Amino acid sequence: MSPGREEHGTSITVTGGCQCGAVRYEAVIDLGGRDEPEGFAGVHFCHCTMCRRATGSPFGTWLPASRAGFVWIAGAPKAYRSSHFLERLFCADCGTPLGSRYAEGLTDWPYAHLVGILVGTLDDPELVRPAFHFGVESRISWIHLSEELPQQRTDQLPGFAELWARGPATPST
Repeated sequence: MSPGREEHGTSITVTGGCQCGAVRYEAVIDLGGRDEPEGFAGVHFCHCTMCRRATGSPFGTWLPASRAGFVWIAGAPKAYRSSHFLERLFCADCGTPLGSRYAEGLTDWPYAHLVGILVGTLDDPELVRPAFHFGVESRISWIHLSEELPQQRTDQLPGFAELWARGPATPST
């Protein structure tokens, strides 16, 4: 078994953290059938402007995990509210971006129970594989990565435009 991996039937427990080690997490990830709503389950590359800025790279690579199966095992991240519905999590000591979570109280969004883990913070990123590209309308033209994967625009995610429209003016996707 790989370091950072513990198997539980169709699930595995993954571990990860920041560069300096002050913040560490553990998450149970479902490898079998997904109980997530259609359209947003699985590891994905996100090309939206907010993800690019939050990660300091041309795209973010995200692993969705249930909040119920996610725990901070050392330290706690600092949160930055990047929009009215999303908080970006990072280490206050070294600045490593760790992931994101939907704002507390967001109960009518089918993904509100998820946290997003940035794949680069996993102890063993080889455990997961991207399944699609998201936010491709903002994709940088010179990014050519896993072109064979499905491509999804943000406006193709059911309810996303309405969620975005609910809040105050925020940075563009």
